[in-house]
Amino acid sequence: MTPLKAYEKAANNLARAFVEKYYGDAADFDDPDTCWWVADHAGGVIAVNDYFWSMGDIHEAMRLDAPVDKLFKWYEHRMDDKADKYNLYSFLSLTK
Repeated sequence: MTPLKAYEKAANNLARAFVEKYYGDAADFDDPDTCWWVADHAGGVIAVNDYFWSMGDIHEAMRLDAPVDKLFKWYEHRMDDKADKYNLYSFLSLTK
């Protein structure tokens, strides 16, 4: 297996676990109506029910075991163009 194929396989596995953990029954990694890789680029940005997550976001959420409610609050905070921007680790630390 080439390194690129190995990365794409790992990205799909991590994204699947992320979708299952943070969306439950609200999204299905294998259903293109609720979940897909933007531009069909596995390991880039994934769209899940109108939310867009980079592979870095997915990795960080899973690594930190971010609580579901705080992850989505961080996402909304990030979308506010007037808010200070914090990475997920800092946001979790500040909102304990």
